[in-house]
Amino acid sequence: MNRILTTLLIICFSLSLNAEDRVYTPVEGSIHVWGDFTESKLNRDLKGFSLFLHGQSAEKMYKSIEEKATFNECYGDGTFTKYKGHMECSYSTNKIYSCKLGIDLNNNTVSRAESC
Repeated sequence: MNRILTTLLIICFSLSLNAEDRVYTPVEGSIHVWGDFTESKLNRDLKGFSLFLHGQSAEKMYKSIEEKATFNECYGDGTFTKYKGHMECSYSTNKIYSCKLGIDLNNNTVSRAESC
């Protein structure tokens, strides 16, 4: 858990270095950690985490991606998704915006938040 907090603090600090021209939007969403956290494990196996955003921040991100939206077969409900690297932002038929991405702490890489 300390690795997650350290990573998030580093991200926040690095973003603040160039924050003079930025307009921030409050974030609604959740963080889900990956790994084995069973009681029998002496060393917690933290592999990474996924960020899931929704609301106004997800809408702004979705609209800022210039790529054309494509039908997302994973949802099968008419949801359209735009991709920017490993981040994906979607707009559902219920008029809900969402974005998600994953951070692999073992390899220090950004990845998709979840598979289809």
